[in-house]
Amino acid sequence: MKIKFSVALLSLLLLFSVLINASVDYKPINVKGEININDPNFILVEWENPENVLNDEKSGIISKVQLNIDYKIDDNKFVSENNGKIFSFDYNQKKATINPFAENELINAFNSRITLKLYYSYLKDGKEIKSVSFDTIELGHNSFIKGGRSWSKKDVNTASDLGLIVDSMKEDISKEISRYEFIKMLMRLDEHIGKHEFSSTYKFSDTDDVDVNNALNLGVVKGGWNNRFNGQSFLTKEAMSTIIYRYLKINDKLSGNETLNSNFVDLSDVSSWAKEAVTSLASRGIIKGDDKGLILPKFNVTREQAIVMVVRLLTIN
Repeated sequence: MKIKFSVALLSLLLLFSVLINASVDYKPINVKGEININDPNFILVEWENPENVLNDEKSGIISKVQLNIDYKIDDNKFVSENNGKIFSFDYNQKKATINPFAENELINAFNSRITLKLYYSYLKDGKEIKSVSFDTIELGHNSFIKGGRSWSKKDVNTASDLGLIVDSMKEDISKEISRYEFIKMLMRLDEHIGKHEFSSTYKFSDTDDVDVNNALNLGVVKGGWNNRFNGQSFLTKEAMSTIIYRYLKINDKLSGNETLNSNFVDLSDVSSWAKEAVTSLASRGIIKGDDKGLILPKFNVTREQAIVMVVRLLTIN
């Protein structure tokens, strides 16, 4: 009886192991795309490899790992669906420049929307396997960005072309921006104007996101209770101002002679801890009042407003 039970238990364990192994899939992380503003035919794509890919390749479970980039232009099908050629790279390359517009000289990322789908392929048990999981990014012409108004169109176009806008923001940029979305956008901007080398000394307790933890180590953002980032919480204008202010100080973009615009009628509403930041940003034109002369420091910032403020940082000398 004990022998039969042991055999049955062993069989169940083997079956469980097979099911677990079969369910393993791999997905690239921290995927980014950036349009070459000097030649919008070319897109720089960057990715990082998750630990399960690295560990399984090292242990020999999988081999010949490739990072594949499928793509589609506007609302057309992905090229793989038409038996077209996709882009493939060694997964450890972690960045690649592609030209998805090579077959049509009349279109590029400034007049078309490009969707990239990144996934792995590899050999396992002698068979070539394509990952079921994938990550997508959208770049280029911003007709797919919803909720924007005419006053922000130029800045939204610029942010879209530079790859600054986080995918979750594109659903409706009239909504309030989260801490996570804003920090992601600011750190993408840093790739254009900051180009810092980051350490990994400190890390938030509630996120492994590389950009967010880079912002922490750079001194741009601080944690709350129990060193939590609280990425889903919204940002008031004065809170966002302090983040931007720290970023500008780190990049030596402040003169130290900034003064508040006396035309703002609600300066007394600015919290004492944010006065210096609001003063500096308002004097440089990064923060502007509404048609009534109100800064509205306690109001949450919309995604659209945040995009405009971030793009204004490109002109700060």
